[in-house]
Order: sequence, then C-alpha cells, then structure tokens
Amino acid sequence: MMFRESIVSVLAITTLLVCSTLGCSTTKPQPFEPFQPFYFDDFDNPFYFARVYDMAVIPAGEFEMGSNHQVHANEHPIHTVFVDMFLMDIYEVTNAQYKIFIDHNPEWQKENIKAEYHDGHYLKFWDGNNYPKGEADYPVIYVSWYAAMAYAEWVGKRLPTEAEWEKAARGGLINNTYPWGNTIDATRANYAGHINNTTTVGQYQPNGYGLYDMAGNASEWCLDEYDKDFYAQSVRENPFSKGKHSEVINNFKDIKKKNRVLRGGSWNDSGEFISVTYRDWGPQEYTSIFRGFRCVHDATTYFGLTQKHLHQ
Repeated sequence: MMFRESIVSVLAITTLLVCSTLGCSTTKPQPFEPFQPFYFDDFDNPFYFARVYDMAVIPAGEFEMGSNHQVHANEHPIHTVFVDMFLMDIYEVTNAQYKIFIDHNPEWQKENIKAEYHDGHYLKFWDGNNYPKGEADYPVIYVSWYAAMAYAEWVGKRLPTEAEWEKAARGGLINNTYPWGNTIDATRANYAGHINNTTTVGQYQPNGYGLYDMAGNASEWCLDEYDKDFYAQSVRENPFSKGKHSEVINNFKDIKKKNRVLRGGSWNDSGEFISVTYRDWGPQEYTSIFRGFRCVHDATTYFGLTQKHLHQ
C-alpha cells in the first residue's frame, strides 16, 4: 500500500510541476471544490481518488426527489431521500474510453455481442471496432443497458441508482428545474436539436458538483428497473427499485425483459425533457442515437469510510 501511494504521489506531484513549468491547458475546469482536504500520500482519500480519475465526490445527505409536474405523474410525489456518499464520473463515457473496453473484451465488440444484449443497432455508427473519425471525446451512443453494465463492471464501477443520479444532477441546489437553475437556453446545454448531434463532453459549464452534461447531450442509463409508481412507495435511505442493487450488478447478464431508467435527456429533447426530475425508460437491450451513460463508485465499500467521513 505504501509503495503504491508513494508512486501515485510522485506522479501527481510531477504533473503539478510540469504544468506549473510548461503551462498546461486550463480550458477544463476543476471537477469540484473539495469538501475536505486531500493529500497526495493518501490514495484511499476519495477526494484525491476523484481528482485522479475524473470523478466528483457527491456528499451524503438528504434532498427532495421528484416534482409536482402536472403532466409527468411518474415524478410524483416529492419525497425526502437520503443517499450515501458516492463518486460519479464528471463526464459521460466517451467513444475513446469505450473502445478501450471492447478492445480488451472482444465479446462486447460489434460483431461478437450476443443478440440478447442489444436490439440490432449496437454501436451503429462504428466501423467495426472503430468509432467515427473525430469523435473520440463524444459520448458513446447506441449502447444497451447490458453493454453499459459490462463496461462499468470492467472499470470497477457501476451505473448510478436513479436517486443517486438525481441528487448528483441537482448539484446541491434546491427546488430547481435544471442542474444550474430554473431557466435554460442553448448556452447551457446541448438540447432541442440546436446542434443536431451529440457534442464533445464537457462543452458546457458544470453543475455545483462539477458534473458536465447532466442535462442534454446523451440521456443516461441508470441501475434501477423502471416503475412509474416507485416514488409512492420509495424507502427514505438509498432507494432502489425492485430488489437489491447488488443482485442486479452481480447477475445483470441473466436478467431479461425489464425496462431500465434513463435520465438527463438528449441533444434532441426539449427543455421539458432534460430537467433533473424527468424520468425516461427503455428496454435493457435498447440502443439509440440519444442514449449513453456514466458511472459511479461506492465510497463506502471502496474506501472503508466511517459515517463521520461520509457526512463531512
């Protein structure tokens, strides 16, 4: 452990020295402001881990989930939810990242994936194992829930629960429609066909937790099975629809004929459908030009943190 920490410390400090000497790009904002100090010699500190791996720390706590939207009854009722601390990717998973995954896992390549894990359009715009030219940093699309789960498993992460996703998307704000506030225009997000395609991840300003593209660009798969009435029966702490999320993670390849939650809306959706509360869904094998994903990491299981850490 100490050897690993020392190596990581040297790499991190070297990076800082190079940047200060040569002038690294500052176009990408810092993913978040840390809620507590982090140390280069402490690899098991989640804030340091998050900075190294382009993740943001989402603090434990309560928030009001759902809305009283007159049309979208599946967002009813507003209810108080407590979510444990976790880490979330600040960007949607990109084509370049997904290519690394399929290069190392041939069973998930376009020509090899089992028919039961997609709908016939998996990685539709890819030429074999190569993503479209010039789109390395675009979110990967035309990926099924199964494929997103497999990627997450391979990188040692998982998909977010619906409650985690909404807490993260809100960015610490209360009673707001979008990750940044209550108004929206084309400078805030890729939506409503303004660009008519996905864009490079991180093109718009992040929310309060340092997360990019939580509204628009590509809608994102969640871990939960979709249940339009789930909010009426949701538990208060770490809610998860229909079963235990550990069972879903461990057995995802064997689960059939379920609908899974999709959140965040896409580049083609109007402002109504990219709010932090809007609930979409699709069959697990479903792939689309509008759908992508991002991953999360359990702070409690990986870092062995106490409740005292989780509430700081």
